[in-house]
Amino acid sequence: MQKILAILLLILSFSIYAIDSDEIAKLVSDNISSEYAACAAYFSIAAEAVSRSGNKEISEQYKNNQDIALNYSVNSSR
Repeated sequence: MQKILAILLLILSFSIYAIDSDEIAKLVSDNISSEYAACAAYFSIAAEAVSRSGNKEISEQYKNNQDIALNYSVNSSR
């Protein structure tokens, strides 16, 4: 059983190094872009909820944060 585990770990370690740095950078960039897009969506929902409660000033802050997160999402996806 230990030999099988050792062989499996050896195979996995080689497969990790088989991924080149460009692929890793693309995966990281895609992940960051996705996270910023999710933040933009949450800020949009929060802005609408706060706006409906009558607090326009804070709603504008959330909308500004939404725009920033969306901009980061677009820029990090390149």
